[in-house]
Amino acid sequence: MHTLTQCEARDYKTLVQCLITAECNSKWCSVHEEQEGKQLRIYKSMTTQFEAFDDQTLCLDVKAILSCTQFQSLKDWYASAKEKWVLGNRAYQARERHHVMFYKGGDESHCRYLAFLTIELRTLEVSMEACDRRLYNLILEEENISWLANDHAADEIICAETTNDLSLLPTPPQTPPKKSKRKKRSGSGSSTQSHSETSSEPDSELSKRHNLIASLSAYVSDTNIHTDDPKVSAITQEINSNIIRTIISRNPSLFMRARSKNFPDVISFLQDDELRVSELERLLKKVKNGKDTVIGPEMIRNAIADCFRDKDEEGVDRVLLCGNYLWSKPVGGAMSQEAWEFFHRYCGCAGCALSVTRTFGEWMHIRRYSVVGPRYPRWVDPKETMSERIFRAVGACLCWSNDAGQRKLERMPAQKGRKIAFWEKQGRHWGYFKFSQNDPKSKKIISALASDNRFLVLARNPLTNTILHDVPSKHGAWTLRARAPRCSRWTVQTFFTCDVFESLSERSPEKRFKKEYLDVYDVLVMHEVSANPYDEMPDIGYGEFLERVAEVAMGVLGVGRAQDLFRED
Repeated sequence: MHTLTQCEARDYKTLVQCLITAECNSKWCSVHEEQEGKQLRIYKSMTTQFEAFDDQTLCLDVKAILSCTQFQSLKDWYASAKEKWVLGNRAYQARERHHVMFYKGGDESHCRYLAFLTIELRTLEVSMEACDRRLYNLILEEENISWLANDHAADEIICAETTNDLSLLPTPPQTPPKKSKRKKRSGSGSSTQSHSETSSEPDSELSKRHNLIASLSAYVSDTNIHTDDPKVSAITQEINSNIIRTIISRNPSLFMRARSKNFPDVISFLQDDELRVSELERLLKKVKNGKDTVIGPEMIRNAIADCFRDKDEEGVDRVLLCGNYLWSKPVGGAMSQEAWEFFHRYCGCAGCALSVTRTFGEWMHIRRYSVVGPRYPRWVDPKETMSERIFRAVGACLCWSNDAGQRKLERMPAQKGRKIAFWEKQGRHWGYFKFSQNDPKSKKIISALASDNRFLVLARNPLTNTILHDVPSKHGAWTLRARAPRCSRWTVQTFFTCDVFESLSERSPEKRFKKEYLDVYDVLVMHEVSANPYDEMPDIGYGEFLERVAEVAMGVLGVGRAQDLFRED
């Protein structure tokens, strides 16, 4: 008497067992029995093709590959390795699918064979990567474009901003979610689809490839951008393409695939059948995370600047890749206001914006926006005084300052035969400022401060090393003076000269971003004191000193209230 048993076949994706009764003297129902025979023939045929491959056309010695200088040999080795890899990958997927569906994952010998195939496939991948790397280096050397392989990680500045809601990329691509809904079982009990013998890749590989291409294409086309302006949309797509294009150029495998054909744009390259799934995954990981050492503020800035670059620019090497040029040198000058608007779409961190400035004018442009708006309001220090905010708004950068504080008595060391002496010491308020040479307001503010009898001004142009304003006497710019308690005459102990700007500039805030600007005016503003050594210094606080400087700057602009300076542009 025959005992009815349930079909042992399982769905490849959901692993749900078939509900149909198995055939007599069989483990499976009639539908799955037929499918098992087909898939058995498929994976055995693929395994035979893989094992029958002529290994004499391969070169698995990495050292031999990296020392080879023949382009054609490297291309032939790569083509052979790729051909065998495709056969092995198809055999692996077909065998695994067959055993998962009909043998509950397979026995120990099956697992050992899959492990063997995994090692073989990885060996072939290493060989292909070595061929790509060697071809990459040979092409860079032959075409004199070695600048493509330069280490650009050192150009990126690690910003101290830790705010979690600041994103580096505006619309990072997301891999489309996998379908979780199970297909309804048909009346015949067929819970799986047969594997196609003509398919060059297994169904799972094809699905993964399509998802990866869709994600990367969505990033390039930026389908999530909310704008009705076709120009903004077009420039955004070009920026995203430049980012992808730069990543491609720095990866040997991706670069060789991109150079294999004349792709009109980046999306055409992403859709090419020659790209392996692993290469697409590697590319998506870099773009999606947005935190790779390659994809930083500097790279984003260069991608934006290249969109506004003169395509006929001479004197700079360039390479055509995926429909557009890659340049050997980034744009050296300041970006336009429109370009900075795009940078803000990509990076909302003012620290990152400061790190990619090329001129001091750009630096002050970002600092001004932090108080004027509508950019970077979170960057302002809550402890910043109103005077310091005014300096930002008028284009003055207060780099270093000194609060004279209170007078103090210091005990002098006792000397032989003398009594212990005390000295009264007094400091002086001063502030070291930087102004942009490209700002027409700068010279007016400096001249107004120099002509005000409440200040003493020392100023120079570091580009020409020209002194703009000097002190009237040698000790006029004193910073510390002292006198005996019973003496009414002050004696200068330390004073500034024009050489002090070299040391003061080391305290400038752009130094922490490894920047050095020449389009600046160095200005030292000191609280004016009578040159008579017997006169007392007016008793004003450090805050009042800065307020007076801010008042002069506002007067030059014709602004009476600080709030009028902080109106959004």
